[in-house]
Amino acid sequence: MLKARYRSLTYRIDHSDATFSFMQSRAGVSGGDNLADYQGVSSFTLGDSSIKGTYSLDVTVPGQEVTAVTNDQMTDSAKVCALAAQKLAGARITLTATNAAGDEQTLRFELNPVEDFAQRYTKIEQQQQADSGEHGESLFTMKLID
Repeated sequence: MLKARYRSLTYRIDHSDATFSFMQSRAGVSGGDNLADYQGVSSFTLGDSSIKGTYSLDVTVPGQEVTAVTNDQMTDSAKVCALAAQKLAGARITLTATNAAGDEQTLRFELNPVEDFAQRYTKIEQQQQADSGEHGESLFTMKLID
């Protein structure tokens, strides 16, 4: 879909309390003369598909939902991230691209955590601490819908 040149891209999250955050590339990311700033929003449009950066989904896990905290930082981190992953379950992400002629193309994806999320997360954390260079397995599935 994104091999052609598009004049705008719109991202939207449905069926979830998740929000987007935008992390700028090291080279700096600009939309015209202004730095792009998308944090805590569920929808945004980029005016030029050449804008580079990384988008993440964020959710909040209230403290009262975190139980059985241990003294093992890795175990606690995996538990909190697994709770966050469950809050992302079923989130739908819609991407609409508009080309120079004004034609739109829309894709919808459903995001779900893998069943063994906590185990995979712990493995990834261990690999990062060991600086093994391995990236681990995916933590989520992303299914094209509609």
